[in-house]
Amino acid sequence: MNLLTPARTALGSLCALLAVALCYECFYPLPDIEAAPFHIAQPAPEPPASPAFQMPPPASFAAIDVRPIFDPSRRPVAGPPDQPSADGIAAGALPPMTLVGVIIDNQTRLALIKLSQAQQALSYAVGSSLAGWQIVEIGADNIVLRARGMADQVVRMTGKSQSPAPQQTGNAL
Repeated sequence: MNLLTPARTALGSLCALLAVALCYECFYPLPDIEAAPFHIAQPAPEPPASPAFQMPPPASFAAIDVRPIFDPSRRPVAGPPDQPSADGIAAGALPPMTLVGVIIDNQTRLALIKLSQAQQALSYAVGSSLAGWQIVEIGADNIVLRARGMADQVVRMTGKSQSPAPQQTGNAL
């Protein structure tokens, strides 16, 4: 007997079975199945509206104006122009200071400033606040200070024994 005969018989039977299934599908198709109706769930009720935000009174923030939050060199906020600030200098007035030196290194610019009431000079960068004035420029031998509504003030570095006289420039805010 030939060994291929049983394999041929099995494959022939499988082909015949598949042909019968194909004919059955063509002449007697299965009925279409209808899907169950789909119901949309009702939306969840909206939560009740939260009450309107009420800002606390400004007096409750007074402690924030006095104490340093992140910056140890932070000073109290200057009052209106007609009132003196916390350090005794009238707002808008340039504090008595001496520009001791300037440090310039690549993009870093620092001004060493000694205030008259301070025992030592402190370093300030561009953007630092100094008694209500903001340092907007640090040059090789001067700094430019700006305050809201005031003309820019230029403080130049001078000898140790002299106190610099502030100079006005034409820029005003």
